[in-house]
Amino acid sequence: MRTWLPWLIVVLLTTASVVTIRHALADETVSAINGKLYEAGKVRVNTGVNIDDTIWQYLEAEAKFAARLAPQNAQVWDAVARVNYSPRSIGRTAVSPDYLAAYLALRHAVVAQPSSGYVWSAFAYASDHLYAQNQLPGGKAALEQALTRAAVLAAREPHVLRRVVDLGLANWPVLADATRQDVLRAVKHLVARNAGDVLAIAHQRGALPVVCAEPALTRQQVCQALAISPSG
Repeated sequence: MRTWLPWLIVVLLTTASVVTIRHALADETVSAINGKLYEAGKVRVNTGVNIDDTIWQYLEAEAKFAARLAPQNAQVWDAVARVNYSPRSIGRTAVSPDYLAAYLALRHAVVAQPSSGYVWSAFAYASDHLYAQNQLPGGKAALEQALTRAAVLAAREPHVLRRVVDLGLANWPVLADATRQDVLRAVKHLVARNAGDVLAIAHQRGALPVVCAEPALTRQQVCQALAISPSG
């Protein structure tokens, strides 16, 4: 019998235990960050006061710690992004969200979980902000890729579909025909769940003529008022 085999088994089991502990600690850290960001968001809505920079720095450090523990976990990179989205204050000076840092974090997330519609929609959201500032690596093609992947992978996820439809309609004038078709498919999936969501988003984005051309929406009162018939 090979005397080294039991030792190898011990090493493998120990390694597996360490990985499990690291992932559990990362998940716990992300959960705590989510809680603090949620509370900070409520305070901002109710009082207009941003999160203090000292607390923000702590949350950023915690998010990066979680990312080091479990770099293949898309949720930790999503947490890094959400911390960077959070506006903060240094004294009386407001500091805007860092969309580039969020984008870079979410680029790790799509590598870690390329089959997630949610992750791709989050990446599209960050990409949209950079595209609007002419700072998106890859430009329009990169934004369209993120939108398409999110639309294809999230056909049964209403919260993701809402983001895809919103970003798609916001960028409608510059989208290629193929990407427009992907956005329209997302519109159809969302209409099947909640037509009101689609109409509200389209109204906000000034894109009612686009969505009202969809057969499922032509009988809606707001669409009939536009006198738009299905265009196929």
